[in-house]
Amino acid sequence: MANEQSAVNRVADREELPLLLDKARQFAGQYIESLEERPVFPSEKSLRAMHALLEPSSLFPWTIRDACEIIKCEAGR
Repeated sequence: MANEQSAVNRVADREELPLLLDKARQFAGQYIESLEERPVFPSEKSLRAMHALLEPSSLFPWTIRDACEIIKCEAGR
């Protein structure tokens, strides 16, 4: 029980928690209401943007794939 209370305190004050839960409920409702308007598959532009994350750049020399491998190696230690 003490761990549950400390977890709640880390996330929000007891007074803020109902507001956060209400906000989450609102977001969930908006998401569900917009499902019919959302595309089933990503657009070509989105696919290009996702693919760009797999290529190294001058700003970020590692790719997302490289970062995932590093994380997996670190987690295995």
